Amino acid sequence: MAAMLKEKASFSLRLPKQKSSMAPDNVYTNVDTDPSTPDQRTWGHGTTISFWISDILNISGWQKCSAMIALGLDWRNAIGAVMMGCFCLICAMLANGMIGVRWRVPFPVAIRSSCGYWLAVFPIASRAIIALFWFGIQTWNGQGCMTLMITAIWPSFATLHNSVPASAGFTTKQMISFFLFWLLQFPLLFIHPTKLQPLFLLKAIAVPISAFAILGWSVHKAKSMGGTGTLLSAGPTVHGAAFASAWLRSMTALIGGFSTLALNIPDFTRYNKNIKSVYLQAPLIPFLYLLLSVCAVVTASCTKVIAGKVLWSPTDVIALWGFGSHGSRAAVFFASTAWAIAQISTNISTNSISAANDLATLFPKYINIRRGQILVAIVGGWCMVPWKIIASATTFYNFISSYAIVLGPFAGLMAADYWFIKRQQLDVPALYNPHGAYRFNGGVNWRAAVAMVVSIAPNVPGMAHAINAKVQIGGISWIYAVSWLYGITSAMLVYTVLSIVFPDKTGSLEAEGVHPDDYLAEKNAMTGTSTPDYNSEKKAESDAGVVPVV
Repeated sequence: MAAMLKEKASFSLRLPKQKSSMAPDNVYTNVDTDPSTPDQRTWGHGTTISFWISDILNISGWQKCSAMIALGLDWRNAIGAVMMGCFCLICAMLANGMIGVRWRVPFPVAIRSSCGYWLAVFPIASRAIIALFWFGIQTWNGQGCMTLMITAIWPSFATLHNSVPASAGFTTKQMISFFLFWLLQFPLLFIHPTKLQPLFLLKAIAVPISAFAILGWSVHKAKSMGGTGTLLSAGPTVHGAAFASAWLRSMTALIGGFSTLALNIPDFTRYNKNIKSVYLQAPLIPFLYLLLSVCAVVTASCTKVIAGKVLWSPTDVIALWGFGSHGSRAAVFFASTAWAIAQISTNISTNSISAANDLATLFPKYINIRRGQILVAIVGGWCMVPWKIIASATTFYNFISSYAIVLGPFAGLMAADYWFIKRQQLDVPALYNPHGAYRFNGGVNWRAAVAMVVSIAPNVPGMAHAINAKVQIGGISWIYAVSWLYGITSAMLVYTVLSIVFPDKTGSLEAEGVHPDDYLAEKNAMTGTSTPDYNSEKKAESDAGVVPVV
């Protein structure tokens, strides 16, 4: 019996060719990147709210707000930078989110309308690489939670001997916790986007409770020691050009943390039930970030009194609760568990799924969503050395500011093309056809290519200076301080002007809007068939690489 099963199944790097609902038969694709079907559109208002709570209320979000204080801003300036950053994010989220909810396609497919079928590979690959980095950062932040959880159960873990040199950037204890957190997170990465509501709801309840507990303890402890610190009453510690640079860098860093989502938001809005859920983002994003900013900044001020230095991570504050009693250990365990859930939820929703979508689009013969998530977990978790990126506030801010130089232009291209050039009309089947309406010239829209160069190139010197301060770049450094904002606005402007002055003659402007639901209904009516159950097909496939031998 075992021999018969072995004969019927074998490992294959190459996936069996799947029948797409949109792509021509001669195009190798997989159904994971097809438009969402009506039964997959399960995200209502509640899911949208819990999704944003999940994505904003996490450790890196807390760090971004409190690290603004470390850069020299006072709390008023920090919150001002947060609100301005939120306004910019809302514009991009609404503009690109509408593509997903209206036409039901993911980002890797939608970007073909502006870039062309083959030029789209560049933004797709760039976004995938950045998601790999972010996956590692969120997982490394999770190790801090795991360390506290283990220590709360076994206090002796706190004194575990370190056998790793300081140059490694981590300790033995940290690496053990990192591996255990990575292992705990791994099986949860494979939850389908349409089934994420329970996880979002759990985080939406647990994390705010933990955040307010940290805030309340910090204020109470600081008052008992003589006050809540001087940060709330003191002004900024930098002035003049240094202040302007710190404020702009803070705003750009906040935007940079969500520049990936501002670009690939269609990956999620395509599962929304209706457009109203997309509009809900407008008041929700600034409200949640304001809430997080207040908690982070006030807590940072209090820790100056409590610990003698500003602590810019919530797990560092939780560690101050101590492990001397059963009560304190229980508090540490449950609070750190809440933030661990936050990290896992964020990694699933914004890094694992998004990068897997990108990889499935780039390599459809070998990677589907499941395999893509395995690659993200391995490469993002280990090869991107997140412990080096998160080493300090300056390093962290340099990192999240640097990749905004490419994601801003890509988001601008997609938004300008959809709203100003295509007039909100997309021929969805043509997006899956390399020889369709969006072929342009050899699969490349030269207008998008020019816009990329104009919007990305001026920021490269600033990125070089951020990496190595010895590189002198002069006044152009100010462009880098607003890299995302410059990138998105310049890309939109250049692309729109070029598309109007030199309109495409290959057919993209003549393409009429074709919704996937209408296309499939007409196709099925002509063939006398019903829509295939792709969910069952995907479920039947073995993502471990074992595929039937035909």
